[in-house]
Amino acid sequence: MQENTAIAIHQKTEKILNSSCSEMQNFLGATLMMSCLGYPQMRLYWARGTRVPAIADVLTRDRFFSLRGALEVVNDLDFPKKTKRAVVCGTLDNFKPGAGSMQKAPEAFFSVHCRTINPIDRSHYAKSVWVWKASPCRAQEFSACKPHPSGLVLDFDIYQRKSFLKVDNCPDLGLGPNIVQLFARTLPMGISLFFDRYFTTLPLIEKLGKMSLRGTGTIMKNRVSKH
Repeated sequence: MQENTAIAIHQKTEKILNSSCSEMQNFLGATLMMSCLGYPQMRLYWARGTRVPAIADVLTRDRFFSLRGALEVVNDLDFPKKTKRAVVCGTLDNFKPGAGSMQKAPEAFFSVHCRTINPIDRSHYAKSVWVWKASPCRAQEFSACKPHPSGLVLDFDIYQRKSFLKVDNCPDLGLGPNIVQLFARTLPMGISLFFDRYFTTLPLIEKLGKMSLRGTGTIMKNRVSKH
């Protein structure tokens, strides 16, 4: 991220950023702290009456805004066609290893969720249409999380239309079950997974059993055999 940001600034302004990985870590930490504190204006974190030492002592105001305006997670030169899908997927792929590394802490239970991101542009590659919603164009994000109270996201992916998620060496059980199969491949044996009716099918529960995992979820009546 530090290298890509330095390249972006040099391309745009022909100036040298002179940043370091530790400075970029401080920038990201300050950004996360700001999202928790929720001041109405970013400049208030450096103002005299509302100054936050954990942020203001680490980065000056002007330096923070310089990094924020030039932040690049991926190098645009790696995507000559400038497709939004390529750039966004490249960005997500850089974040995934960090999320996956948090699985080292032992947990007995995990949950799988589906969330919507709205509204988005009608031409977005990850668009899905929810005709009954006031803002019908949305994106779907799937995530595997630790249980309450931490709720840390350990793995995630974004829905990418019909070609999305055909899991290698696994049966095609449908979108929801395929999501669970994908996340289950990175989990240790003996783990219990919890999910709602969007994901639950009997073939999925059987597949998880073969992977030495347990699955629990509500299930729709039409997914249960009458015999």
